[in-house]
Amino acid sequence: MKLCYLKKFCAAFLIMLFAAAGAWAIEGSPYGDCGQNVNWKFENGTLTISGTGPMDNSSAYSLNDWPWHEYSNGVYFYFALVTKIIVENGVTEIGPHAFHNFSKLESVTIAADSVTSIKENAFQDCSVLTEITLPGTVEYIGDNVFQGCSSLKTVTFKKP
Repeated sequence: MKLCYLKKFCAAFLIMLFAAAGAWAIEGSPYGDCGQNVNWKFENGTLTISGTGPMDNSSAYSLNDWPWHEYSNGVYFYFALVTKIIVENGVTEIGPHAFHNFSKLESVTIAADSVTSIKENAFQDCSVLTEITLPGTVEYIGDNVFQGCSSLKTVTFKKP
C-alpha cells in the first residue's frame, strides 16, 4: 500500500516539474505581425517593434490580446519575460494595452522621429519601470497610460 502512495507522489511530482518547466518554455515563433505593416520580435528579453504605421490588434478578441500576451497551457509567456522594449523609427502609434502588465519591464526606447500617439493603458501595470523618455513627436497620450506603474518616477519629453 505504501508503494502505491509513493508511485502517486512520484507521478504528481514529475507532472508538476514538467509543467513548471513548460510554463517558461517559449513555444512557437518569437516574432510576428502587430499591425498591417508593423512587426514584433522577442529575443533575449527584448521586445522590438518595427515597420511603418500604427500598431494594431483589431484582429484580436480584446484590447489586451496582443500576440505577446498569448497563452501556453494557461500560462502567459513572452510578455512575462520582457525586460526591454524598443519601438523603432517608422512606427507611428503604440496601441491600447500593448505593454499591459509587463511586470519585468525595466527599459523602454521609443524612436524619436515617428511615434505620434500612445493609446490608453499602453504601459499599464509595468511595476518595475522607473523612467521613460518620450519623443517630442508625441501629440496624443491616452488615459491611464502609466496606471499601476508604481516605480515610475520620471517621464521625460525630448524636443522634436
